[in-house]
Amino acid sequence: MEREREILLTISHPFIVTCFGSYSDETRLFLLLGVALGGDLYRLIEQLGRVPNAATRFYISSLILALQHMHALDIVYRDLKPENVLLDTRGFVKLCDFGFAKVVVDGRTYTRCGTPEYTAPEMLLNEGVNQACDWWALGVLVVEMLTGLAPFTDANGDDMQTYRNILRGEVTFDDECEPLIQPAAKDLIKSLLTVKVAYRLGYVKGGATEVIEQPWFDGFDWDGLVNLTIDAPWKPAFASADDCSFFEPEDDELLSLQPEEAPSAAEAEAACVGASGAAEGSPELARCRSRIEEADAKWDEVRAAYDSSGATAAAQLHASAG
Repeated sequence: MEREREILLTISHPFIVTCFGSYSDETRLFLLLGVALGGDLYRLIEQLGRVPNAATRFYISSLILALQHMHALDIVYRDLKPENVLLDTRGFVKLCDFGFAKVVVDGRTYTRCGTPEYTAPEMLLNEGVNQACDWWALGVLVVEMLTGLAPFTDANGDDMQTYRNILRGEVTFDDECEPLIQPAAKDLIKSLLTVKVAYRLGYVKGGATEVIEQPWFDGFDWDGLVNLTIDAPWKPAFASADDCSFFEPEDDELLSLQPEEAPSAAEAEAACVGASGAAEGSPELARCRSRIEEADAKWDEVRAAYDSSGATAAAQLHASAG
């Protein structure tokens, strides 16, 4: 956690979550991070199935600039995946979760970490990884966005078979996806998903500049992107400043329960009273009951917004693709 804090305080980039400071008590470290309430790329892919080419190019371009910045500081990210790519209120990328990030100068790190589908072959071979593993993961992300599926994932969910697929490095597209992927995009994917590190795009001479100059990005407004003057393919519509409906409440143990399993109001009140030591008729008990009522109302709003937001996101993104 201390390493993550130090890295976040070192980084300053429009497409990386901002760390404004840190605080600690006897047992915990707290990070004050910028807010990005527009959900993440995982949810967009889940809702759309396949992300349109123009939208994919926008998000991938943002990540290229973020990786370029980190690599210039000798930082290896090691955990690029859709769940870690957040979207802010304007729809721009905010890369988050630097728990696996590490400074690697003229060498490699040998810790096994990350998500199976995005693991670089050199990590599986215990050869150690450096900044090249981030470019491999970017290639996987391009495929997943354009097709809806990560290229090496075993259909039966067998991680070992997924690893064998990664080591082969063969990317194929089914008959349905093949016509939808532009030749320039295929060339980019092939160059990023090169098993031999020495020949992988992004790590070879020229670094991120070589990636930016790939034909798939021809005509893209890089200056407008980094200056945030172009429009994002999709801009989330919020009901309020603290609207969290673009995130699933799965990380909240109470909110992730099925309705029939959720504690009753009486049970919640008893827990609240027990924690506060409030007596019947006391101001503390009144506050407990008020908080329970507010939480129930907020949860109803979140569920309703979440049910409708996915369809809205899909419609806006497809419309933006023309």
